[in-house]
Amino acid sequence: MSPRRGRAPRPKPSAAFRELSEPVGGALRVATLLRALASLAGLVPLAAGYLLAKEALDPDGAAPARGTLWTITIVAVVGALVHFALASAAVAISHHADATLQLLLRRRIADHLSRVPLGWFTETNSGTVHRALHDDIDEMHYVVAHARLDLTAALVSPLAALVWLFTVNWALALALITLVPIIGFLVAQRRLIGGARAQMGAVAAAMAAVNAAVVEFVRGAAVLKVFGRGAGAQQRYATAVDEYHRVFTAGNGPILRTVSRSTSLVSPVAMLIVILTGGLLLVEADQDDPAGRPAVRPARPGSGRAGAERGTGHRRPAHRVRRR
Repeated sequence: MSPRRGRAPRPKPSAAFRELSEPVGGALRVATLLRALASLAGLVPLAAGYLLAKEALDPDGAAPARGTLWTITIVAVVGALVHFALASAAVAISHHADATLQLLLRRRIADHLSRVPLGWFTETNSGTVHRALHDDIDEMHYVVAHARLDLTAALVSPLAALVWLFTVNWALALALITLVPIIGFLVAQRRLIGGARAQMGAVAAAMAAVNAAVVEFVRGAAVLKVFGRGAGAQQRYATAVDEYHRVFTAGNGPILRTVSRSTSLVSPVAMLIVILTGGLLLVEADQDDPAGRPAVRPARPGSGRAGAERGTGHRRPAHRVRRR
C-alpha cells in the first residue's frame, strides 16, 4: 500500500494561491482594474505630443491655432494627473489587501501551531517554524501587492499603444513589432521564467538550512563562551552559508545575464534605433511619415523639382547667369 494513499491530491500552485488570496480577491480585482485604466490614461500625454507636433508642423506653413494647442496641452496634463491618481489608488488598495492577507495567514498558522503535538516542535527546528510564520508570508508581498499590477501594466500599455500606432501609421507599427528586438526579448523572457522556476526550490532549501544553522549556532553560543567548545555548530553554520552562496550564485548568474541582455534589446536607445531605421526605410519607399504627411526625402541627382518637371512634361525656362 502506498503511504500517500488516502491523501487529497495536491492542488496546482496557481489554484492554491487563488484559494489563499480569496479573502482579498475583490480588492485585488478592483486594483487591477484601476491599474488598467491608469495604463490607458498614461498614453494620453504621448498621443497629445503627437497631436501637438502634427499641429505645429503644418505642411502648408500655416500658424497653428493657439486654442487648439492649449486644448491639447490641457488634455495631456489631465491625462498625466489621472494616470498618477489611478496608479496610486491601485497600489494603495493592493498593499492594504496584502497587509490584510498577511494578518489572516499568520493568525491561521499560529492557530494551527497551537494545536500540533509538542513532540512536533522537538523534531522540528525553530528555523522552519520561523520561515513558515514569517519569511514565507513576507515573500508573498510582491505576488499579492505588485505582481497583478505589473502584469496588467505590461499587457495593457503595449497593446493599447500598438492599437494607437496602427491608427497613426500601420506600416511603421508593423515594422516595429516584427523586427528583432521585440522577438528577442520575448524569447529571452520565456527562457528566464523557465530558469527561475528550476532554481526556486534549491534556493529555498538552502535558505532553510541557513535558518536552522543560525538557530543552532545561537543556542550554542553560551556553551562556546563558557567551555570554549561547540565549534561544530559554527562550522555547520559556515557550511550552510557557503552552500547558500553557491546555490544562489549558480542559479542567479544565468538569470541576471539573461535579464541584462533582454533588457538591452528593448532599451530606449535600441528601440529608437529600430524606429529610426523603420522610418527611414518607409521614407525611402515613399510611404507617409508618422504625422500622416507625404514623406520628404533628401534631394538626389535627377530628383526633386527638375525630376518632377521631366516626369510631367513641364519645364521651367532656363536662366543663365552672366559674368561681368
